[in-house]
Order: sequence, then C-alpha cells, then structure tokens
Amino acid sequence: MKLNDIVYEKRDGIAIATFNRPDVLHAFRQATLREFITILDDVNADETVRILVITGKGRAFSAGIDLKEMAHTIATNAPISVRLVKQTMQRTYDLDLEAVMQLEVDGMLQCFRSEDLVEGFNAFLEKRTPVYKGK
Repeated sequence: MKLNDIVYEKRDGIAIATFNRPDVLHAFRQATLREFITILDDVNADETVRILVITGKGRAFSAGIDLKEMAHTIATNAPISVRLVKQTMQRTYDLDLEAVMQLEVDGMLQCFRSEDLVEGFNAFLEKRTPVYKGK
C-alpha cells in the first residue's frame, strides 16, 4: 500500500494512522482522503486490528479540508451543477427527506438538459478540458 500523506502501521492489534503533512497542518486534500479510505478499508478487513488510533505529526491533528484544493475542484465543475448543489444545500435544512429527494431529482433534470452536460461528455471523449458556459 503506497501512502504519501499518512503514515500507517499496525502492531499488536493496534492500527495507527499518522497524518504527515505538518507544513499545512495536515489539511485534507483528495489524495489524503483516498489514503484514509484505503486505511479504513484495511482496518475493516483485518480481523487482528482491534482499534485505530488517528493522530497527526507535529503540533496539529488536522486543519480540516485543504480549502484551496477544494475551491479549485469546485471551480472546475459546470456552473449549473455547482449552483444547483449550493441551492439544494441551502434549502434542505427545513425540508423532509421526500422534499429533499425531489429537489435532487429536479436538479439532475436541469443538469441533464444543459449544454454543459454535452460539453462535459464531448470533452471527456476528446480528452480535453471542458469549457462550460453555464447553459
């Protein structure tokens, strides 16, 4: 198992995951999340592991999500889908599950009818970066 952001070790029934990005206070990025999921899968599959200790190297446990990477990832998505996700998240607090599910269906239909969906598919097939227009 190749890990860069997390040091992982197991001994005597104890698994230890040590976040190893002290220069950014162990901020999560996509690679960190993938590695952490890999570790959780390994702990789940290993019957000898009784406990998982999660810690961070240096002075901090974790600063949370790497906001720069998250912002960049969000910014590269189609504007329609980003806008709809934000609207749905803002509206879900006061709604029951059925109403939230209907919001999701409505949002998906808007995305499926968009020019940006076609652009995304074409860009994928042509192995290029999509140019979304928010239409």
